[in-house]
Amino acid sequence: MKVFVYGTLQRNRGNHHYLANATYLGEAVTDNTFEMVDVGFPIMRPSADRKARRVKGQLFDIGNDTATLAALDRLEGVDRGFYERVLGYVMCNGRRRRAAYYISRGEYHAPVVSPNKDGLLEWRARA
Repeated sequence: MKVFVYGTLQRNRGNHHYLANATYLGEAVTDNTFEMVDVGFPIMRPSADRKARRVKGQLFDIGNDTATLAALDRLEGVDRGFYERVLGYVMCNGRRRRAAYYISRGEYHAPVVSPNKDGLLEWRARA
């Protein structure tokens, strides 16, 4: 299974150790558009707003590692309804790939992440 990450699970970020057994496939961008807010970590959520953008992150292959998938689900609070793991498509290395990623359907009063110079939402950790 491929997993798209866009926050603290990315390489050189605090929770990347959860993907220690995964294979890094490269930088990736979602096919669908989303809204992203920053609460100290990014929250990606569906949005019908015209300002919704594609999200930049990284793609990993966890294979059939159910232990890693279960650990990611726990971290993301899937069982508590914080995030939902969904399947979608991302572009990575010029190829469209099916991947799991985590989205929230909740409302958060937090700063909205502005698009980067390429018009993509890309989380930049606060210093």
